[in-house]
Amino acid sequence: MENNLKHQIVSGVVWRFAEKFSAQAVAFIVSLVLARLLSPHDYGTVAIVSIFVIFASVFVTNGLNVALIQDKKAGQEEFSTIFYCNLITAIFFYVILYFSAPYIAKVYQLPDLTSIIRVYGTVLFPSCLRSIQEAFVSKQMIFKKFFFSTIGGTLVSAVVGITMAIYGFGCWALVAQSLTNTVIDTTILFLMVRWKPSLYFNPKKCVHLIKYGLSTLGANLIGTFFNHIQALVIGKKYTPSDLAFYNKGANLPLLISSNISGTVVSVFFPAMSNAKDKDEIKKIAKQGTCHLAYIVIPMMIGLAAVAEPLVTIIFTYKWLPVVPFLRLVCIAEIIGILDSANGLQVVRACGRADLVFKLEFFKKPVCLIILLISMQYGVIGVASSLPIGALFSMTVNSYAASKFTDYKITEELLDVLPAFTMSAIMGIAVFSLSFLSLNVWIMLLLQVSVGIMLYILMSYMLKIKEFTNLCSMIAKRLKK
Repeated sequence: MENNLKHQIVSGVVWRFAEKFSAQAVAFIVSLVLARLLSPHDYGTVAIVSIFVIFASVFVTNGLNVALIQDKKAGQEEFSTIFYCNLITAIFFYVILYFSAPYIAKVYQLPDLTSIIRVYGTVLFPSCLRSIQEAFVSKQMIFKKFFFSTIGGTLVSAVVGITMAIYGFGCWALVAQSLTNTVIDTTILFLMVRWKPSLYFNPKKCVHLIKYGLSTLGANLIGTFFNHIQALVIGKKYTPSDLAFYNKGANLPLLISSNISGTVVSVFFPAMSNAKDKDEIKKIAKQGTCHLAYIVIPMMIGLAAVAEPLVTIIFTYKWLPVVPFLRLVCIAEIIGILDSANGLQVVRACGRADLVFKLEFFKKPVCLIILLISMQYGVIGVASSLPIGALFSMTVNSYAASKFTDYKITEELLDVLPAFTMSAIMGIAVFSLSFLSLNVWIMLLLQVSVGIMLYILMSYMLKIKEFTNLCSMIAKRLKK
């Protein structure tokens, strides 16, 4: 049984990583093209709309579907009931978006926002189906299905977005790209996954799911609001271009960190939910934290070190104001690694969604105070509140999780210390190269090469367990 779970985890991580990496590689290339075709103002306009659509999406996709994964006994009747609950929620919030659109446009003094919000908001409808599909695939741990659906949606939407940008559709190219991605992704998954909604709706039978889901929803609502409040403040207090620089700065680190951590969490959460006892949960959380730290921390420190030549090459000089935002988000993501495979995931896996809500309700007012103070120091000050808030949240979440697994924050810090130390040494060496007078392309190539070789060399010499495990896994895959 243990070997079977281990195989499912390894297979799930491989497939989810392949999915995320392939999709983000394509999305990254598309973003390079669109950054040259569109202006920061176009990006900033869509970023403002995205905040409101994302907030509405939380009600549709981030509550009841998590309950389906956590509940070991959830079957067809529960899945169908939750789907219709999500559909009703999607209709309700689309109506709110539709009628509030003119007022949002007036607040931000951007008349085009009205039509953009009304069109972009339709993404709620395919999303309500996809959230249940994701729950089914995650519960069965058949993550291979995600790979094909995600790649299909990414490729088709890339063609749509670039084509519309070339023909001068401006910010509408970004809207069409996002909508197409979700629709195609959901359609492919619908054709591949065995689960289909049936004509069954009985909320009474799903009271326990709804109770768990509402607690999770409440926590996600608070988290989503505060995760985007910086963008709301920047979009209102400053300009759409400032918001575009902020978002672009966040996108590069998140391209790496969120997708890798998201891959690990999406696989480890069902595994922890099915674990027999707290010792097994701790083992899974510890394993996830160590591997995440080993992979993500050097990437974040390396990205911060090469930020200026990288942004110059991929986005051109007009996007150089992105650099300080990028570095601040890298710091926040390093801190967040400690919370990705442990923290709230452990609490959720133990069925305590109510505690997750209470923790969010406790943490976010403190983060809001940090934001209000940081606003006195301009756009950079607002962005600086991210790593400070991440540090506070990580401390609270890790303390709460330790009550369920005895995986204390001191032990967690010791687990990631080797990866952090090696990454810091590598980062200093890489950044030092920036003082050489070299062509920007040669500079970036030299920095990346030195960083990778130095990190691998230290891993080999120190016999880092995660390095050995990854090498063994790669060797086995190559033999097959």
